[in-house]
Formats: sequence, C-alpha cells, structure tokens
Amino acid sequence: MLWCWTDDDPTRLAAAVAAELPDHEADAEQEYGTLSPVVVRPPEGVVDQADLLNDLRTVAATGAPAWVGLLPRGGVLPPGVAPELPESGVVDHLWLRRDWAGDLLPAVADALADASTEEVAGVLFITGPDPRRPGPADLVWTPMVRYQRLVAAAALLGERLRADTAGPEIVI
Repeated sequence: MLWCWTDDDPTRLAAAVAAELPDHEADAEQEYGTLSPVVVRPPEGVVDQADLLNDLRTVAATGAPAWVGLLPRGGVLPPGVAPELPESGVVDHLWLRRDWAGDLLPAVADALADASTEEVAGVLFITGPDPRRPGPADLVWTPMVRYQRLVAAAALLGERLRADTAGPEIVI
C-alpha cells in the first residue's frame, strides 16, 4: 500500500486520490493525529512494484500530497510518530513535493545517494528493484546499506513532519 501525507486537508487528498484511482481504497487515517497518512490500498492481488510505482506517480501528480511512499513490509508507523525509532517509519520509493520539501530535499538526496530519481511533479527516489522478480536484481545498495539509507531518510522526513506539525498530539 501507499502512504501519503498532506500539509492541507487529508480528506481532500483522499478524495483526489479516489478520483484518480477509483479501483483503490483511499482513506484519511486519524490514528496518529496530524501525522496520520492517507492510506492508499490497491485492488487485491496488485503487488507488482511497477504497478505500485505507477500508482505512486498518479498520487503524486494529483498535486495534493507533500510526500508519498510505498510502505515496505517492515514499516509499521508513519514517519515522525516515533522519532526515537525512525526505522519504524521507513517508506520505500519516497516522493517529495519540491515546494514543501525545500531544504529537506538535498538532505534526503544525500541519504539516498545513488538511487535513481524521476521528476514527477516533484522528485521520486527509486530505492530498489522489485524483490519478487526472479533472478539477480540490479541492487542500488547491499541490503544492509539499503536499510540504513531508508532509515536515514525516514529520520529526516520524520523530523520535518514533526517540525511542520509542531509536535502533534499522537494517540498510540
């Protein structure tokens, strides 16, 4: 699934995503206060990374989110909810809206050095090959380096989100 966050009304983002991806579920979560993401669930059985990246590009192009990421199997909390444990908020294939990211963008680019990037109404960092593909994959980083880089990016994103939301009330 995808997580995305907006510095605007999350229900507006969920509606924009639902209009662009009508076969997906898009829900504005409330569980983590102002850090709650909009969660986008693809139709059952859609697990191919290429399809999920296309969904991510579509969500980014709506113009509503500040960031979008593909939730990897290990992610459990939205970035910023547990600043002492940034690995809990890791997202894959992070996309950032340039005007929102500002000076966060070069720091994330440094943390994700060597990742492929795409311009999609902002910057999309492609952080790895599809793990379900058979045969040898063209790895950007070794698995441990990849994990460390994703955690570093999650820490940066989480710090920015907490600053933007002025230390939100978080219901855990």
